[in-house]
Amino acid sequence: MLKFILVVLAFSAATADLGLNAGTTTISRSTASCLRTQNVSRVAVEILNDRGTFNTNYINTFIYLLDANISNVDAIVRISDKFDPEGTCNNITRALPQAFNGTVWLAVESASSWSVEVGRRIDFLEEFSLNCRAHGFKVGIFSKVTSWTLIMGSPTAGSDKLRTLPVWYFNDNGVDDFNDFRYAGFGKWPSATMKEYRTSPYLCSNTFAGYEYYQR
Repeated sequence: MLKFILVVLAFSAATADLGLNAGTTTISRSTASCLRTQNVSRVAVEILNDRGTFNTNYINTFIYLLDANISNVDAIVRISDKFDPEGTCNNITRALPQAFNGTVWLAVESASSWSVEVGRRIDFLEEFSLNCRAHGFKVGIFSKVTSWTLIMGSPTAGSDKLRTLPVWYFNDNGVDDFNDFRYAGFGKWPSATMKEYRTSPYLCSNTFAGYEYYQR
């Protein structure tokens, strides 16, 4: 009986959903292959920072990950209210590979990227997300409760339109489940799609931004 339990546990660990926030870490073809052997099944890669600079390696990274049979590849946009929503979403569309079918995550993280008054920030984020969705790709929101509160003025700040988008939240507690979302969440989202639960993991000879938990 004990042997059977151990076999089941080993199988469960091997087939667990493991996501990776690659951030700006360069992923080579060999790194992508290594990530697949470590059961990484989803990778989010930064495509645009809050200064408006695009990651010119994104398309190559996307190709390497797909070739390694990691087909769930997302893009991270570090949002700034200095961006023009329509023009920036057009540029994001041009920067994404034609085969892209992941989620573009709008990261609300840096207070220095926001200059309009707090009361208008939800409206801007809503406008930006709707502009990007109009281009046909999925859009989600990524943040953590402390950043969201500082930038938006309240942990419960949000809107009905934003809450129709998937949310990815941060809580570096090392636990790969959503049981903490009731206090680590923000914006009154009813549920989460992804959670960053460990920062700076070292994997395949590289340090990445974080490990992600998600459910397929």
